[in-house]
Amino acid sequence: WRWVVWWCAGVVAACLFLCIPLFVLWSLGGAAAVVSYLFSLGVLSLAVLDLDHFKSVNDRDGHQAGDAVLRTTAATLEREARHGDLCARLGGDEFALLLPDCGLDDAHEVVARIVAAIARDLAPSGVTASAGVASFPTHRSVSELVAAADRALYTSKQRGRGRTSVDADHELDLREPVRLTPA
Repeated sequence: WRWVVWWCAGVVAACLFLCIPLFVLWSLGGAAAVVSYLFSLGVLSLAVLDLDHFKSVNDRDGHQAGDAVLRTTAATLEREARHGDLCARLGGDEFALLLPDCGLDDAHEVVARIVAAIARDLAPSGVTASAGVASFPTHRSVSELVAAADRALYTSKQRGRGRTSVDADHELDLREPVRLTPA
């Protein structure tokens, strides 16, 4: 059973990477079934990442340079994510990471490490990433989970970019966001 679900999750992730609109996936029911199954496993976290100062790369260096930044970001996400995590480009310069069997504290650490790796890999371009993380079962529906991760992303943007924040409904948000330095 689990291999079928992971295969379906892989299909959903592949469709997202191929820029098939998310509403098409939801209308087909595939993504909803996968997310429902993942919710049934217990804890699950979602991270939404947005590239900081991406527009300036396109404006200054052209769209080919912007495409290179997006490819580097995708490669970094794929390299740094845990085995079994699902990465997808949501559109433009926004990415998502679904972390099954990962609570908010652990997800915060994983995503902070990814944000630091993106900053390191994109240092020549001046682009960094901001991220927001939310967790199930704190948020009981897909829409609540996405909204909470998005709010946390905007908290990161407001606090200076290049960082990871968690949703305000969790006590972890009371501490300063983790800022990792390369080893």
